Amino acid sequence: ATLPALLEGQQEDVHTAETRFAKPDGYGMLFTNGTGTGKTFLGLGIIKRMVLNGKNNIIITAPNDKIASDWQKSGKVLGLDIAMLADTKSAGSGVVVTTYSNFGQNNELAQRNWDLIVHDEAHYLSLNSKGEQTLALQSLRALSLHPDGAFARSRMLHPELYAKASELQALAKSQRTSDDQNQWYDSQQTEAKLKAVWEEIRAKETAVKEDVAAHQGAARPRVLFLSATPFAYEKTVDWANGYLFDYNEGRGDERNESRGYNAGSNSDQFMMQHFGYRMRYGKLTAPDAKVDTGLMQRQFNSWLKKQGVLAGRMLDVSADYDRRFILTESAIGARIDEALQWFEEQRKANAFDSHDLRTVSDIIATKFDYLSRRYLLEAIKAREVIPHIKEHLALGRKVVVFHDYKKGGGFNPFNLQPVDQGSESNSVNAIIAAFRGEFEDLIDSDVWAASSPISAITNAFPDVLLFNGDVPKNQRRANVEKFQSDASGPQVILVQSAAGREGISLHDTTGKHQRVLLNLGQPTAPTTAIQQE
Repeated sequence: ATLPALLEGQQEDVHTAETRFAKPDGYGMLFTNGTGTGKTFLGLGIIKRMVLNGKNNIIITAPNDKIASDWQKSGKVLGLDIAMLADTKSAGSGVVVTTYSNFGQNNELAQRNWDLIVHDEAHYLSLNSKGEQTLALQSLRALSLHPDGAFARSRMLHPELYAKASELQALAKSQRTSDDQNQWYDSQQTEAKLKAVWEEIRAKETAVKEDVAAHQGAARPRVLFLSATPFAYEKTVDWANGYLFDYNEGRGDERNESRGYNAGSNSDQFMMQHFGYRMRYGKLTAPDAKVDTGLMQRQFNSWLKKQGVLAGRMLDVSADYDRRFILTESAIGARIDEALQWFEEQRKANAFDSHDLRTVSDIIATKFDYLSRRYLLEAIKAREVIPHIKEHLALGRKVVVFHDYKKGGGFNPFNLQPVDQGSESNSVNAIIAAFRGEFEDLIDSDVWAASSPISAITNAFPDVLLFNGDVPKNQRRANVEKFQSDASGPQVILVQSAAGREGISLHDTTGKHQRVLLNLGQPTAPTTAIQQE
């Protein structure tokens, strides 16, 4: 009755979150609902219910300004007035929204006693394979009164003391290393002041730690996590410790309990139990090749669901469609592979001196490095995909094309010219001549004139809509709205992966124009691939 604007499934999810938060240790709840299921309105429903219960100290964190403004716009549907934090000098009042960048640097946030912290696209809390903390994760632990966040909370509450200590430390070092004898005596007074500041800092840290300990259980703020791809890598599950699970639960206090060699800490044992990691030479190492890591990851997901800390649903619309991958054989691609393998074949046949072969192959490798290959591959794909796009448009479809780079094409790494290598010139140039004779067709190919995806597709489809970092934010939003409008008819939108990972919904909502996704890039992170799809 209090959330009539929400769909039935969203209302059920709100109830699930409230059930979790009502538990004394129900510190966090994660929803992995798929893209397009309305995670924003789910989050707003939970916020609305808290506000109705008199708890309006709430902050929402989003990846960028565009997504943050979407929260503001959607909030009005539920009668919520959400304010955007203008800078890192203010914590605002009532329900506020900000970016991960502001959240990780804004010390003023520690001045408010939060009821609820919402993290949209929660995988931003930890993104690299080592599971290292981001500034946003440090702030989250500090603001949510996480036991491991007491030190960071003290720094946020008393930044002037830490700044003063750093200043005195630098001054004392300068004075001690000075040639002036008086400076050395001054350093004694500076160090005395530094000692007094550190004593004050330690007292503040102790007080904060005691306050955090006193606010565990029902008095601790709740945290809502929203992400279709919450854990980029196995070790990034660390951000969920203390919210969805506790490393120490059932294992004792790792700081006080002595264990044998290779037993590992509580967090180590957690990774061994759930992901098949092992201890070797006193260090946590990746699972053995025999371990079915995919199975263990799925079991971890099931375990979280059984604990009542994770819930998720997929997009279910009548206009849904199937999922296929197109494999195309590229004659020029095969020829490039042959050219790269030619040097090894000549070495095995003892056709030329192996050192000279390596000299020539290194010339190509220097030109044709990793990024250059990626640029070229996208340029080739962009040219090859144009006929496919035309066919889909003719069938009345809207086409989404993802690409990784704005550069592409425009060079020929195989167009080798004679070199001056001193005494080795004749033998090296003989190899270059043999190579040119073998791959004359490749060297003269027009593939090297292939342009970037942006240029190629813009030339083929002048009304293509662009979504990348060079396009102003307002224009990007307008392009998405035009693409999503049935009135625009069959349409192409070209999206750079880095700019379009989250915050845009390009799926069919009416059934009038089917969608086709064509990806020219090569997603190297699981979260990127899933977000795009």
